[in-house]
Amino acid sequence: MPSFEVQMHSRCGLCSPAPTRRTFLTAFGLGAICASTKFACAAAGSPPDLTRELSRRPRIASAISWFAPAAANQLVYAQWPTAWKHELKQFHDLLWAGQPLPLTDPPPNQSDPSVNETLLSTEDARHLFLALVAQSLVVEIGQRVPWSIGQDNDASFAALFSPAEMFVFDRRSGLYRVNWAGIAAPPDVAYHFLRTQALIGPTRRATIERLLQWCTARLVHFTGDTSNANLERQWQYYGEPPMSRIISGTVAAGRNDPPHHITAGCWGTAAFLAAMLRVVNVPVAREVVYQDPGSRKKAHATPHFLSEDLYLSHADDPYNLLVRLRPSRTASQILIGRDRFDQWFRSGGMADNVGRQPFELALADPPIGLLKDYVDDIAKGTAKTGQIWQNYSRYYSATELEKTGLWSRLEQRTAALGGPDAVKKEYRAAFDALQKSLSEP
Repeated sequence: MPSFEVQMHSRCGLCSPAPTRRTFLTAFGLGAICASTKFACAAAGSPPDLTRELSRRPRIASAISWFAPAAANQLVYAQWPTAWKHELKQFHDLLWAGQPLPLTDPPPNQSDPSVNETLLSTEDARHLFLALVAQSLVVEIGQRVPWSIGQDNDASFAALFSPAEMFVFDRRSGLYRVNWAGIAAPPDVAYHFLRTQALIGPTRRATIERLLQWCTARLVHFTGDTSNANLERQWQYYGEPPMSRIISGTVAAGRNDPPHHITAGCWGTAAFLAAMLRVVNVPVAREVVYQDPGSRKKAHATPHFLSEDLYLSHADDPYNLLVRLRPSRTASQILIGRDRFDQWFRSGGMADNVGRQPFELALADPPIGLLKDYVDDIAKGTAKTGQIWQNYSRYYSATELEKTGLWSRLEQRTAALGGPDAVKKEYRAAFDALQKSLSEP
């Protein structure tokens, strides 16, 4: 079989036995780790009294909510029945001690197989969410990271303590629909992943950048449609992809490749970033951006890193070949601030700016992928009207693009590498190296 195809994915458009929770931990060398070492900075002694700790943090306590029984409205923590509070305390105490959680991962999809949706039972949805909330409380109360959420705004609290982005109550079935393009991993699994991959930095921004660099190095865009049948081919789960299988890697049905870290496109990557970062109290919200802003059609997803007020121009940006292939871009380069995000997506303009940042970076420092397009365009006799122009015409007029100096830089870089044949050789070497790295464990 051919190797797993890596595509440009400047916009959005996968069989080994399904890994168990134990085989996942073993794959990361965690199977024999004792409870006392599961958290690098775990506090000694018994867990604190959660009720007392929440009383000391009234803003956090008032932000914690879950759906009222058999209803779409939410109840805040103070309104919860005793059983829910006891469940939250149990998860908190287990996580505090570094003990594994009694969660089924992934939880069974309860939907009708003929319907392309992912529905979780009341207990599975509530237990997963409460476990994630408990993780945030352990991280904050136990000072497991160098930052605190104490001064975060309401939007950040909602991303960590409200279930609205994760689930929607389905009145017809009485079940909970997964509202992300993915099912969050249990927090102990997600936290192990961040630790073993050295992705927790000294600041929230550094942690965001480390995870984005991992995405650039490892993620592969899924193939095919979003039907549950195709999703099952990719992740061996009939429904939205489980995050634990993205980080452990899966093999698409019918392929003979090594496991890959497959993501469900921009919607899946935005969900992956939010699900991973929330376990270290880095809140992420999902933003919807449009290729056709006027009609609000062709919707795509991108993350908003709330505490830093940073965005991506498209959640697929980390694995765009303009970012991946040399000279590869750093995560700090592909992040954009609020001013640029508002200019591109909220100014009322009609331009298609989805995934624009990698192309902006390529203007000043053309990577080998852009040089390859350039020599291909020259060979076709379309030097300024071919693939490169098609990409940049979404953002610039011909006159504006000329003024950026891109054409002269492309000509100079091509000559410096030794001409078109040398560019193609360099591109093939870079592409082959990427394919190899994506297959590494």
